[in-house]
Amino acid sequence: ALTAATGVDALMHSMEAFFVPHADAVAEGMTDEAIATSEMYAIQGMTLIRDYLPRAFHNGSDMVARMALQRASLYGAKAFAKGSLGGVHATAHAIGSEYHLHHGSAILRMTGPVLEYNESAATSGSALERQIADVSSVMQGGNTSGEPLAEVLRSFLVQFHLPMGLADLTDSVAPSVFAKAV
Repeated sequence: ALTAATGVDALMHSMEAFFVPHADAVAEGMTDEAIATSEMYAIQGMTLIRDYLPRAFHNGSDMVARMALQRASLYGAKAFAKGSLGGVHATAHAIGSEYHLHHGSAILRMTGPVLEYNESAATSGSALERQIADVSSVMQGGNTSGEPLAEVLRSFLVQFHLPMGLADLTDSVAPSVFAKAV
């Protein structure tokens, strides 16, 4: 479970860094070349996690998979140069402190709800819509199913048999989580 939870945390480092708007990165002083490098690291990190997290989870002694995940984690950290983390981490920090959850477990729980919200907010033809499509393609090995990214990720994450979403915590989690997250 720890392997899966920390792998999902690393996945979201890359994914959230990829979603940082170009204008925000420029406002932080990044050049177009530096932004492209950051996005390349994010894509490589997501790809490595897609390919090797299942292997490491199902065979903890697979050192090739574990080394690939360490590299993916490094790439996610390098992708952070583009900007701060997003809604998944903000809300995960809040539920983690509220319910004393391992950080990666909290990330896993918030991935679906936050991505559903982001997808609903993406306007047709927007940069966010293109970024979502790009990440969906990465997570599907270059294929595009037309499924929402939240569903693509759920299909990937379900193999780890860890709780997703908030339904089992409490009905009143949303107000306290969102108050802490902002």
